[in-house]
Amino acid sequence: MIEDKGGDNNDGQFDGAIEYAVLADNILSIADFSVDKYKHEKGRSISTEEREDAIQSIQGALWDRIEEVKKKQIDLLKKLYGIADAKLVEVIDEHENPHRRKESDIAVQWERRGGVLIGEVSGRVDAAHAEEFERLIGKGIKEHDNILLLDLERVPFISSSGLRASLKLAKRFSAPDKRFAICALSDSVGEIVIISGFDRMIDVFESRTAALAGMRF
Repeated sequence: MIEDKGGDNNDGQFDGAIEYAVLADNILSIADFSVDKYKHEKGRSISTEEREDAIQSIQGALWDRIEEVKKKQIDLLKKLYGIADAKLVEVIDEHENPHRRKESDIAVQWERRGGVLIGEVSGRVDAAHAEEFERLIGKGIKEHDNILLLDLERVPFISSSGLRASLKLAKRFSAPDKRFAICALSDSVGEIVIISGFDRMIDVFESRTAALAGMRF
């Protein structure tokens, strides 16, 4: 008999993401098919004992893999709920304090090191400040700058608007002789960047030192 490993889950809101009853039937079919395919390809017979041992082993391996997938699903959903909660608080706060929308707490400190333009950003890069963030970065870039690094260590939050503004910068520095990267992300900003897939579109470095070593031509 196939064991249903769904069980009780402390993360009740995520339970049922995988239909274990359906998977149980499919796993049995996969195991049977695998054994029959092996017999056909190898042209040999398999004893009842071999078949039972093989099916049991296959089922165990497949259930282990499913548990891994379910854990990843739960972890991802937790992160998404966290982002949703943060965004809700941001929106409610903006509505309760409308004057904050007109305030820009974004700042950029500039320096150059060996041909790399470094912008140290501070403040929340949210929907209310994304335009100002883009303006300040654009203002600091000179015509001869080919390598741009944004240090986000002092950025506690970045929204989808902030990511879009950063993507514009990445496209601006996409020529073969240009480079763009971000570095020193906080845990919360790092999660947003990973979940959004932004880390697959631009270079992300753990620290400024690592970025400077990896960005130079």
